[in-house]
Amino acid sequence: MEGVSDIVIFLGRFHPLVVHFPIGFLTLAIVLEIISRRPGFEKFNNVIRFIWLLSWLSATVAVVLGYLLSLGGDYDEDTLSLHQWFGISVVVMSFGCYLLRNDKLSTRGYVKHLYLVLLILVSVSLIVTGHLGGS
Repeated sequence: MEGVSDIVIFLGRFHPLVVHFPIGFLTLAIVLEIISRRPGFEKFNNVIRFIWLLSWLSATVAVVLGYLLSLGGDYDEDTLSLHQWFGISVVVMSFGCYLLRNDKLSTRGYVKHLYLVLLILVSVSLIVTGHLGGS
């Protein structure tokens, strides 16, 4: 903790609070994606891309604050490293889902498959990241 300013530690301590925003947004995006595939629920398609944007932005803020929190030390380095990299992967994949959920792109077959793969991977990464963070 030597050499780390008090403001950095102060801001980093908001990570446990802020991290709940991307968890909620990502869960909502995944649930709406599943529901929107059912007949009569296509109207959710209009909001899913926006929720991916909110997921990406809030996950980015959570990762930055998590990094600031990690500078304070007192964490198992192996667990912290895994948690950090899985968190970064959630940011990258949620941004990918945001980009691929574009109406102009989503009609292409390979984009649908890539989007589905990213949807599954971001779900798994979210679970692993949360588990590691709780540890």
